[in-house]
Amino acid sequence: MKLGVSALATGHLKVTEAIREARKLGVGLVEIFGDFLFFGDTPFKEKARDIRIVKDQEGVDLSIHLPALDLNTGSLNDGIYKLTREENLIALEFASEVGAKVAVFHPASAPISYGPILNAARERMEKLLSELNEVSSKYRIILAVENLGVENTWVVNKPDKMKKLLSTYDSNLKVTFDFGHGYIAKDIKESLDILKDDIVHLHLHDNHGFADEHLPVGQGSIPYEEYRDFLKGFKGTAILEIFSFKDPLKELKDSIHKLKELVGSVLN
Repeated sequence: MKLGVSALATGHLKVTEAIREARKLGVGLVEIFGDFLFFGDTPFKEKARDIRIVKDQEGVDLSIHLPALDLNTGSLNDGIYKLTREENLIALEFASEVGAKVAVFHPASAPISYGPILNAARERMEKLLSELNEVSSKYRIILAVENLGVENTWVVNKPDKMKKLLSTYDSNLKVTFDFGHGYIAKDIKESLDILKDDIVHLHLHDNHGFADEHLPVGQGSIPYEEYRDFLKGFKGTAILEIFSFKDPLKELKDSIHKLKELVGSVLN
């Protein structure tokens, strides 16, 4: 398993700074928070070529979390749907320019849990996903759909629904499995059983089973030790998505230590 950190998890750091800190932490992967590409006047904005230079200098791999804040990949509002499409396509192009290998995609939600509304949101999401999958394939980026909430308004809220979604596309479409989301949904084991051959990317953090707290590993109640065999055998990439921001770099360091205690030398 190739372990890394979300650039956002480092707190106030730019991506180039996060890359250098990742190396100091002993990991070789950084995930770009794609929404930062569209924030206004912010210190987090950097040019793709500058990120690529530092990435290559430090020998670090990159992934990107496609834009999701204030957006909806299956929105029934034409304006929001159009903006979601545009920002995801721009982020994918940026990912290609910096040399990212994986792009995380957020499934759609519907305003209410009503069959025709859910179906309409699903159709819109699948249309966008098909386009993004084609573009990511051209860029040689793996597009990986993330498991999200358990609410009935989420279009993909169960592992069997995720498996069905994947079956409608070619083998390029994969899964980002978020342990925190899976713990809240109480379906980690079921998800790993059903999706194990499709999971290429992980999000690792902790919570107490009720809210998406994004705590350091070991500070919640996720029983990671129960999934030791899966983690030790996992050959993909994993991102520490820790957003408590109390002491970001220490929290990342402590989480890396916890994972090394759990899975040993398989981390790289």
